[in-house]
Amino acid sequence: MSRIGRTPDDYGFTLLELLVAMALLSIVSVLVLAWLPSMADRLAVDRSARQIDRVLSRAASEAKSTGLDQIATFDLSGRLPTLAAGNRTVELDPSIAMKWLAASEAGSDAERSAVVFLATGGASGGSVTLRRGEASTSVKVDWLSGATRQEPVSDDRP
Repeated sequence: MSRIGRTPDDYGFTLLELLVAMALLSIVSVLVLAWLPSMADRLAVDRSARQIDRVLSRAASEAKSTGLDQIATFDLSGRLPTLAAGNRTVELDPSIAMKWLAASEAGSDAERSAVVFLATGGASGGSVTLRRGEASTSVKVDWLSGATRQEPVSDDRP
């Protein structure tokens, strides 16, 4: 004996089951679409921070290995922000807001900032804060050791 309204040959889903599945899929897709822009900002900021960290670390190691001071210069005066260290110039992502903090004795001003890596292993020190949307991070150069590191930025905007 079969259940009322169903025969053993009925297979598939009911209309109600299909509607519930469609509603769940639409809710999940809305959540994913709301999350994607912030993830794109986070990836862009992290990529730029790694790029800056790599260039600064290379300048620090060149200063130690060659015995000659190396200068890394951030230039914000042109259409594209650039980072130059030694004979290498890297164009940075213009969609990311950058705030530089470096010693004025190293030649830093409103449009250009410089970090000097000393042959003895030290540096003039400084930091750059990268921000796009809600994503932010900072790359810092330690004045004593010349080491570079990435750090998260607190929610308090400078």
